[in-house]
This record gives sequence, C-alpha cells and structure tokens, in this order.
Amino acid sequence: MYLASSYSRYPPVHTRHQVLRKCCGLVHLRTGAILTCLVWATLSFYFAILSFQNTSIFFSYLPSGGAIAFRVSNVLLGGVSLGGLLTVIADKPDLLRPFSHAAWVSVFAVLVSGFVNGVLFITHYDAYQAWCIQVSSQSILQSVAIEQPDQTIGFALDKDYYNCDGLWRDETKFSSVAIVLMVVLYVSKPILPIH
Repeated sequence: MYLASSYSRYPPVHTRHQVLRKCCGLVHLRTGAILTCLVWATLSFYFAILSFQNTSIFFSYLPSGGAIAFRVSNVLLGGVSLGGLLTVIADKPDLLRPFSHAAWVSVFAVLVSGFVNGVLFITHYDAYQAWCIQVSSQSILQSVAIEQPDQTIGFALDKDYYNCDGLWRDETKFSSVAIVLMVVLYVSKPILPIH
C-alpha cells in the first residue's frame, strides 16, 4: 500500500509505454478518470431522473419492469461514479481497485438493462401499437372536442392513422444505435488500470 504523500510524488508505473499511461491515449490518466466519472455521473443521473418521471429518451412506451431496472442501474452507476470522482480527487490509491470493480459491475448493469429494455420494446410490438393508437386517438378526440364541441368524428379510432408502425421502427433503430453508443462511451474509456 502506498502512502498518500509518497504516491503523489512517485506514482507507481504500470507500463513503460507512455501512451498506456494516458486516458484514451490523450490526457493524463488522473484527468481522464475525473472526466470519465463526470460523464458517467451526468448521463446516469439524467437517465435515472427521466426514468423516475416515467419517460425515456429511447422509448415512448416501455413496460414498467424494464424502466425500474434501468432506473436502479443508472442510480447505481451515478453513485459509483461520484464515489470514484472523490477517490481520484482525494488521491486515495488504496480505494482505486474497489472503485474499478464497482464501476465495471455498474456499467455492466446499465448496459444489460438498456439491452433488455430494447428487447422488451421490440417484443411488445402489439402492446406498443395499442398504446400508440389509444394515446393518439385520445389526443384527436380532445382536440376536436375543444375546437368543435358539437361535432363527432366519422372514422374508426382503432386504425393506425397515426403512423404508429413507422414510429415503432424509428424508435427501434434509435434505441439500437443508442445502446451501441452507450457501449462505446461507457466501455471504451479505461477505468484506471490496476495491476
């Protein structure tokens, strides 16, 4: 175990290659760890806040079980990220290994819950169609009732006049790209290599 004062003056060398002692090969490892923790905490708490409001930037309709798992995993990653930020700023090298393990576990939980939500969204196509048509029909009925209270609508409200199928395809594509970007953003940044 390193003392804080000796660690600050003479950090342990993990490798002789300069590029491997830098975060993403560009910035000092400590600065990169601080930036990584800030990005993780910001994104995780943003996703968690949206989940607590029963909304998502990925899906307009999602079964409640998937939203709860995504919410919990993002709160976990946000908390771990803030703990890692304090660990790096306070220069506590003996806490880096537990932070690294906790970060990998919580990143894995976020990515798995995001992937499961994508699968749930794709497999619940019929429930999504019914929900979309119902919400869209209610919106049209409210608009007509406000504008012309004595008019009735002369077409079936249970048909897909609202392009719900196209919206489902677009959300499926967007969520797939978002999950890939989350994997790239969360996993490509090194989490303090500890040997």
